[in-house]
Amino acid sequence: MPAVSGLDRSRPAAAGRVAEFGRDLIDVLKEQMHEKDRQLGVKDQQILALNRTLDSQIERDRETNVLIKGLQEQVFRLQAPTDKEPGVSGHVQPPPSHVATSETDLDQSEQGITG
Repeated sequence: MPAVSGLDRSRPAAAGRVAEFGRDLIDVLKEQMHEKDRQLGVKDQQILALNRTLDSQIERDRETNVLIKGLQEQVFRLQAPTDKEPGVSGHVQPPPSHVATSETDLDQSEQGITG
């Protein structure tokens, strides 16, 4: 039987340490994977919440656009009256005689001069 050297005797111990290190490394990697899975779950929830917020914002934008369109149509109708509308003649009435219409009128009214 051949003699066993000190190096050969330490191999089983080293193999045991390597195996233990491998198990520890696997445990650490599993913990990291579980943490990453948890973080991904949180991110998925955040993305879902942001999508819901974005959807409601888009809906509000649509509602705002409908309201603004209605206001624009009303303003357009007020700016461009037709002869068909009752009480609207389509021309601008002159201001009453007691209202100053020019700088000369303003100067004369300040001085008490009437025309």
